[in-house]
Amino acid sequence: MAAGVLKDGARAGTFIFKESANDRARVLLGALEGAMLVARSYGDPGRFKSAAECLLADLGAPAR
Repeated sequence: MAAGVLKDGARAGTFIFKESANDRARVLLGALEGAMLVARSYGDPGRFKSAAECLLADLGAPAR
């Protein structure tokens, strides 16, 4: 499912990445899972938000 969203975003010019959508989805989801664990262990949701913003910026997505 995540790979499909990445493919659609790449076709629309919203996302920019070099590897396959499947590979990028694996990295993205793994990084988000890791960020969630770290944020929870520190009791700091801002850590997750910061990581998610960096990952989105790496895709060329606008910050929210």
